[in-house]
Amino acid sequence: MKKTLIALILISTFLATTPLVHAEEEPMSIDLMAGQNIDAGDVQVWNDSDNLYVKYTTENGWCLSETHLHVAGTLGEIPQTKKGNPIPGQFDYKDEVDCETEWLYTIPLPEDSCGDELVIAAHAVVIQKDRACMNVVSDADVMWSADASTWQNATACWVHPNWNDVAGATWIWRTEYTDPLWEYNNVPEGGWHFKKEFTVPGTPTSGEISINADNSYSLALNGVPVGSEGSMDKDGPDNHEWATIDNFGLGNLVSGLNSLEIRALNFFNSGTQTSNPAGLAFNAEVCYEEITERETAWGEGTDFPGNNWAMYFPYQVECTITFPDQGTAYIGYEDRTGGDFDYNDFGMNMAVQETYVNNCLKTIDLEFTSLVKKAGDVHDIHILRTLNPDVEYSYDITRSSSAQGTETPAGTGILGSGDLDITLFDSIYFTPGDTVSVQLEVSDGCQEYAVPTPPRFDLDPVFGYYDPWMKDKSYGPNNWHIADTQPTTKFGTPSINVPYILVVPYTDWPAPGEGVTITGPYPDFDDYYRNGSPEDWYLP
Repeated sequence: MKKTLIALILISTFLATTPLVHAEEEPMSIDLMAGQNIDAGDVQVWNDSDNLYVKYTTENGWCLSETHLHVAGTLGEIPQTKKGNPIPGQFDYKDEVDCETEWLYTIPLPEDSCGDELVIAAHAVVIQKDRACMNVVSDADVMWSADASTWQNATACWVHPNWNDVAGATWIWRTEYTDPLWEYNNVPEGGWHFKKEFTVPGTPTSGEISINADNSYSLALNGVPVGSEGSMDKDGPDNHEWATIDNFGLGNLVSGLNSLEIRALNFFNSGTQTSNPAGLAFNAEVCYEEITERETAWGEGTDFPGNNWAMYFPYQVECTITFPDQGTAYIGYEDRTGGDFDYNDFGMNMAVQETYVNNCLKTIDLEFTSLVKKAGDVHDIHILRTLNPDVEYSYDITRSSSAQGTETPAGTGILGSGDLDITLFDSIYFTPGDTVSVQLEVSDGCQEYAVPTPPRFDLDPVFGYYDPWMKDKSYGPNNWHIADTQPTTKFGTPSINVPYILVVPYTDWPAPGEGVTITGPYPDFDDYYRNGSPEDWYLP
């Protein structure tokens, strides 16, 4: 077989690695530093199989006013001046936000990014606000009137501690109407029918919110219009009397030297109702807000080369390696040289999952299920995972039935180092459906993530590390490993090399019957091992 063909097949059979670790429950977290030495919160980073997530979270009274984020492969890819100062306005991700305490960015990851080291610059403008709110709640019976000339109102007084100092502050007025009988539901969940924000232009002595004939509203302080006009939401369901009401809303807002009086009014221009059977209620909230502090903030890390204190930090994409991509793979064995090549002398299903943290192997999860044994020989079926000699670990083995013969017994917290080799099944005690689970956790040493080279063109790269080998105790002794092949002319001439151990990445793959050569039910097997195609020869 030509080397170029083998290379192409190797590329085509690689399964994409799946970045999964640093989950949201255990993100990488660094401080969000404001004004160089104020801890204003955290920047949390994690990833899954598709995306990188960067979340700003504030604390200690701080909230977000602006966010700027850039993620790159190298420091030089982050927008900077010639002197090395970052330019947040040119970052890929940016938002102006309204005093949020959390803000999340979701960034797509490229394929095969497992183990990649990224450079992240997380900038924010954080603020603190002086804020206080007062609620006005009406009595439903007091609010109702059938006389268009009568205003019914709920009045409350809210005293600000220093009214003379609120120039430039923001006031927010919100109203809500509830109507349980008519299910008045035009407002989104958690929303308000009417919301108005305005900034006090100076120390006011009077203010008024006007309701116009077209149901728009406007605000004036000291007789000077403030803010923009807008429409109040008043329409109820079309098939109810509520939709005929022409006006309702706010009355006068009056301010004094040391207090702000809020008068909440309802005006009804309908003579068809003389009582309040629907239980109409009116709620209002008025809030005062003023920014008292503003600071620039950066996710803590290494200083940019410029002369300011801006920072960046690294993040390594964490990952999980799985084989197969979904479900399980069939592992079938041919136990004799020149045998019948039915790959059912012993057969089992296998699934592998490895997690890497900081580019070092952290955990291994293995699942095996015995499926078939058609041969008369007795075998030990092993799983070997090669590991660096300095890697120390503990592992648990769980079995659906007790170990017999040469099988490795179940146990928890078994200590080991270097290569892992476990006897999964002693086929003299074969029972279909027996399961073996192995969970390993590395405690010391680093097995770095790397795409291993498989020993055969038809194998996934994971088999550069894993060897599901067979010891035939009835014949030999012969040990067949994942790398072993034998030449045969059973499928025609010239001879071709076929494996002793066949791996089929297909859950519940139906193996051939006893003595049935694999090219019977799967005629493309011969072409695949001669020519490298078709790759899906094993589909039933």
